[in-house]
Formats: sequence, structure tokens, C-alpha cells
Amino acid sequence: MLLKTDHKDIEALFADYEGLGKKGRGRKKIVLKMIDLLSIHTAIEEQIFYPAVRAAVKRADEIVLRQSEEHHLAAYTISELMQLHEDHPRFHAKVQVLMDNARIHIEAEEEDLFPLVRAGIDREVLNDLGARMEKAKKLVRR
Repeated sequence: MLLKTDHKDIEALFADYEGLGKKGRGRKKIVLKMIDLLSIHTAIEEQIFYPAVRAAVKRADEIVLRQSEEHHLAAYTISELMQLHEDHPRFHAKVQVLMDNARIHIEAEEEDLFPLVRAGIDREVLNDLGARMEKAKKLVRR
């Protein structure tokens, strides 16, 4: 599934960042990659995945709404990070908060939301949804 692959790619970037330590050079470059991937991932969830899930799986409505709010908080943290140099005293703390919240978000999606989606949406519809998200992701990458 596209979203699970994104989750793995996001976690790999988190591990890269953590491997540099608090003062390692190149942190901003990794953070910019994180922001890019998180922003695209969030956009396809908000614009394609979540509306489809809310329409098809009523039991998932509360989880989707919570996930959307978590996206809002991540966007706020990202906007602040974009303004900071990697040597700013708050840079590392903000990145840690972003990663911690993203990890919680990913865990909730994979353990709570995805099982409801698999049970409530036909495989063919899920495949179509995945194709639409992949197409949207490619359009953004151009």
C-alpha cells in the first residue's frame, strides 16, 4: 500500500536525522526531505484517502477526523521549522516533536484505521484509490 510505503520512507528519514545527533551537519537537508515527504503524504491523505474512507466506512469517521487534526498540528510545526536555521536552539526540539507526533500518527493509522479500511472497502475500490493517490503523488513531484 502506498501509504505504508510512505510511512517506511518517513521513518527512514527520521532514522537518518537521529543518526546525525543534535549538532550534526546536514540536519536541515534531511529535515527538508522530511517536510517534502510529509507534506505530499498529508495532501494525498486529506484530498483523496480520508474523504473516501469517511464516505465508505462510517466507523472510521472519528479516527479520520483525529488524523486530520494531527495533520494540522504537523503543518504548524513544519511552518515554524522552515523559518529556523539548523543551529537555532529550538531546531532540534521542533524536529523531535514533529517526529514523535508523526510516529504516533502513523501507528494509529496502521493499527486503528487501516484495518477498518481493509474490512470496509472492497479490494477493487482500494486498488483504484491507491492508483489515484499514486497519480496525485506523481503530479506533485513534477
